[in-house]
Amino acid sequence: MQIVSTEVVGPSAAVILKRARTLARMSQRDAGARCQIARSVFSDYERGARDPSIGTLRRLLAPLGFDVSISLVRRVTDADRLSGPLGQTLLAHLDQVLAVLRSHGATRVWAVGPVVQGLENQFDGIELHADLPPGAPVVPIMVEIAEVFRWAHQVTINPVPRPQPQEDPDRHAPAPPCVELTAGPAEGGGP
Repeated sequence: MQIVSTEVVGPSAAVILKRARTLARMSQRDAGARCQIARSVFSDYERGARDPSIGTLRRLLAPLGFDVSISLVRRVTDADRLSGPLGQTLLAHLDQVLAVLRSHGATRVWAVGPVVQGLENQFDGIELHADLPPGAPVVPIMVEIAEVFRWAHQVTINPVPRPQPQEDPDRHAPAPPCVELTAGPAEGGGP
């Protein structure tokens, strides 16, 4: 296998390995012994000081009771992102949309679907994923955002859970193609 790009769409090998070890309830020493490598080598992989090949990652995960799968996804270039008419409309009203979502506790928001690729048509709506707090009133939030667009576009909001502090921050992020519309927590500013 030849690696033609170093762009990582999902969690890094280090995050995957640490998650597997944690789920297997092993120390680095125990995991290293089970993988037949020194604890220090296992630690290097887990903190990203070494970057294993896919084959090596699979050999490290197997003794921990895990495997990794890889899927091919269409790469969306920056030129494709939000370049269609709905994407441009979303960008024009982005501050207002984010203000509504943040007023309901969202800290991260993503655009997903055809609008991300500039492939939307007249029948598509704007689909957003947001890390709203549990129990947030999704339908009233969609109504508020539809009012931002003066009801000209259908808006769908899919709540996603927030990761726990020890989890990968992108654990619940939508699958590509997607565009994160927020730079970080609400206190950190806008897009």
